[in-house]
Amino acid sequence: MPNASLIRRSLWHYRRSHTAVALGVAVATAVLVGALVVGDSVRGSLRALTLERLGRITHAVAPGRPFRAELASEVAQRLGDGKAEPIFTLRATLSHRAEGQTRRASGATLIGCRRDFWSLGDSPIKPEEFSAASGALLTVELANELGVKAGEDLVVRVATADPLPADSPLGEKSDTTASVRVRVDQVIQARGLARFGLRPSQQTPRNIFLPIERVQDLLGLSGQANVVLIASDELPEAKPSLEDYGLSLEKIRPGVWQLESEALVLTAEIVDAAREAFDEARLNSVVTYLANTIRIDKQSIPYSTGAGVDWLQIGSESELAEGEINEIQPFYLFLR
Repeated sequence: MPNASLIRRSLWHYRRSHTAVALGVAVATAVLVGALVVGDSVRGSLRALTLERLGRITHAVAPGRPFRAELASEVAQRLGDGKAEPIFTLRATLSHRAEGQTRRASGATLIGCRRDFWSLGDSPIKPEEFSAASGALLTVELANELGVKAGEDLVVRVATADPLPADSPLGEKSDTTASVRVRVDQVIQARGLARFGLRPSQQTPRNIFLPIERVQDLLGLSGQANVVLIASDELPEAKPSLEDYGLSLEKIRPGVWQLESEALVLTAEIVDAAREAFDEARLNSVVTYLANTIRIDKQSIPYSTGAGVDWLQIGSESELAEGEINEIQPFYLFLR
């Protein structure tokens, strides 16, 4: 029997099996192609949303603590045609009272910015419409959630920025939030920079915009910001000051300097940098903290300040031995 005839008869005899296999392959191919198309579509949508909310912004400097807003101007001077804008971005709780009821929106994003922020990308408003005297701008979704309209007032409440740890006995235990009543100037569409956010998300943004001066006054941090937005293909080398890191360097006496942190404790990175900058053999590491009680037999002193040191010279070449204690002045005790 010729080969061609044998093949035809075999295909016809097993036609049901071959049809089932062909249909299975077709379904699997359709599923895989559909998944790839959907995945590519989702990836493209996410990319489009990200580019929309970032505009021309290419870099963001966000150290997690406030610093001098003037640092943005110093960066901009090195950019040439690029721009650098300081902003404050914080989590906020908003409330609006109308018709005897109070509506609240928690987890909103408060953005304090200058007018030039709106020139960093597509914007629902013109930069010249925004100034230090402006009220609040709300996205439509957030305004609908609060039931607020342009011309009405709402209350903005944020957590205060305290460099000291919350569990520190030296930290502030009250007034951990700050609030301000603001007027709603405009309710804007959530497009372009009105969707701004540093975290990737498909959710509709719940942003409220205020002039950065209003946010600085609210936090008591005049002339500061917590993020610098940069629109440039290159990232110049910035030169932050000690103040930007929350540090202070004070000259105690000739040849003796004191490095302190607003956060009470110096991080390991700062200590390593200090060891590189100064002669390590002449560095004294000191930890100062509040002691609830210092007791000798039945006598005690409440709430003194103790300082733990590596070594200390007090008017002589001698050092404190292990376990010794030396009182330098009232309420300050140096321990080893």
